[in-house]
Amino acid sequence: MKRFVLPVLLLIFTQSVFATSQEIAQSFLIERHSLQAKKIEKGLTQAFMISTPTLDLASLEIVSETLAPGATTKKRKNAETHEELLIVFEGQLQINGDKQQYGPGSVMVNMPGEKRRFTNAGDAAASYYLFRYRSHNAPNPQRAKKAGGSILLNWDEIDYMPSDIGGRRNFFDRPTAMFDTFEMHVSTLNGGLTNHPAHTHRAEEFVLIMEGRVAMLLGEKTVEAGAGDLIYVESMIPHSLNNIGKEATTYFAFQFWQ
Repeated sequence: MKRFVLPVLLLIFTQSVFATSQEIAQSFLIERHSLQAKKIEKGLTQAFMISTPTLDLASLEIVSETLAPGATTKKRKNAETHEELLIVFEGQLQINGDKQQYGPGSVMVNMPGEKRRFTNAGDAAASYYLFRYRSHNAPNPQRAKKAGGSILLNWDEIDYMPSDIGGRRNFFDRPTAMFDTFEMHVSTLNGGLTNHPAHTHRAEEFVLIMEGRVAMLLGEKTVEAGAGDLIYVESMIPHSLNNIGKEATTYFAFQFWQ
């Protein structure tokens, strides 16, 4: 494995994607603690994570942003060619003027052409991930509208379903403007356990660790990840996740395909 700084990007294969490569991405790990943030507007810093095409995405850019207490971002409009995914990691956000607080684990999927603005009404900094992406196929706004349009989900309102190995929260499984299917859930895995035997699937997948520490098998390699770290699982690579801590770990897993 090779290590890069700006950001730290642990490559699973020697021919894997560089941070701004135009080659299709292979599996990778980005570690949150080594990201380098810069101020982009008053009260808002941003850390670049990666920009790359993938099997089903003509372009994908991922950043982490941190909003100071009391700060509000500028209003931004999605390009008609892109969707945007938000996942709150720390703190509390108000979104588009809504007074409701969206805490860690809350999610928004903004359809092409939609506007958004974030406010941090809390006493501590609020951090979140933004995924901006465009599929190889042309956006299908009618498909997205029929499925319900943009998505805004508060972590506190997602039902938790216990299981023998931990539990699960199902967020959504539906079409969007970019995908025939976009599925997201959050798993909780008890200490020392493995989520499932190594398996493969056509869909690409992201795993975002919210708490705990894990070892993830990706083909013939294993990478360790902790809270805030992001793992990309390329299509058809054997993978599984093991909780290497004593306490439960919680992580997002989301898949997409055209």
